[in-house]
Amino acid sequence: FGGNKMEKENNSSKNNKKKSAKSNKNNKSGNNVKNNSNSKNKKNKKNKKKNKIKEFTVEFLQLLEEKDLPKNKVQKTPINLSDNLESMLKLPITQRDVDYHDDKIRLQSLKKFNPNKLPNKLKGKENLWELQFIKIKDSLVEGLLEDNTYKEDGLASFLGSNKKLVDSCVVLYDAQNCVFIIEKNINLPVSAILEFFSKFLKNTDLTFGIIPDKTKLNTVSSSEYIKSFELTLVNINDDNFKSKFLKKKNFGAIFSAIKSLRSFNNDRLYIKISINGNKKDCMSSNELKKCIPNLMGNAVYVNKLVVGLKENEDSQVEKINLYDSRLKDTQKISYSKNEYKKLSSISLLLQQSYNKKKE
Repeated sequence: FGGNKMEKENNSSKNNKKKSAKSNKNNKSGNNVKNNSNSKNKKNKKNKKKNKIKEFTVEFLQLLEEKDLPKNKVQKTPINLSDNLESMLKLPITQRDVDYHDDKIRLQSLKKFNPNKLPNKLKGKENLWELQFIKIKDSLVEGLLEDNTYKEDGLASFLGSNKKLVDSCVVLYDAQNCVFIIEKNINLPVSAILEFFSKFLKNTDLTFGIIPDKTKLNTVSSSEYIKSFELTLVNINDDNFKSKFLKKKNFGAIFSAIKSLRSFNNDRLYIKISINGNKKDCMSSNELKKCIPNLMGNAVYVNKLVVGLKENEDSQVEKINLYDSRLKDTQKISYSKNEYKKLSSISLLLQQSYNKKKE
């Protein structure tokens, strides 16, 4: 009996050791799975950190032709570019260039969308175009950084004779409503696109006009208590600014000031006119009200237009940003550090914006 008992105890001890070893193995396996899972999560977090979000403004503009009328009035008529775009489609790419400062603007590609592949409210629209513009940098460019070493002539040798640096942007054009849907782009601004059409169509009477929300304009027009006026102009060195926009009918009483302050060869100009804090004092607003609609309607050169006013003598001053009363949208695009911005992605976002805003 004693021997059998010892044998049973030995067997029991062996079994316990096996269970313990198995348990340890399972724990190690579980820890490995957890560690692998944690390392994957860390990698994913690192990858997520690399992605950046760019937010940009989508503008809705009309290309207008200006005609002078009697009594210093101006008629602005939307231009339909359908026939012009059909003609451009048949031209070689190299014949779709115009000079822009020291560079060139080119309509690199254009296409008409398939009406059945457009989203929701745009579906069935037969005259929606996608236009891709590039700015070819023919002017002086800087050198190249290679392995943290600056090479002054490195870029020229890298590019060779058949490569050029370019900035690009994509815009949509609804020919039925004469509306451009444009990504606000500092490298290829609206003024560059305007200059392309002005020179290509040989028509210096063209301008881009906003599609306004008239509620704020009506508030300013009806106020008798205007306390301040702020205006920021951009791209004032453009050819079209001097020849077309820099006119008394657009600026009224501040025309002479704008003309003089432009002589510094500056590309940007900010003006603020205000009156003291006495609640009974107000600016003479008649001249101001005459020029505000023309300034508000210009999408190329007006970057800020703010009027400070009061509802009555005893109320607080309210600042109304007329520039923000234009029809517009905001979009976001995600990209990684080494990834370039794809125009096809921007085009889809522009379609989404137009789909949202279209009535």
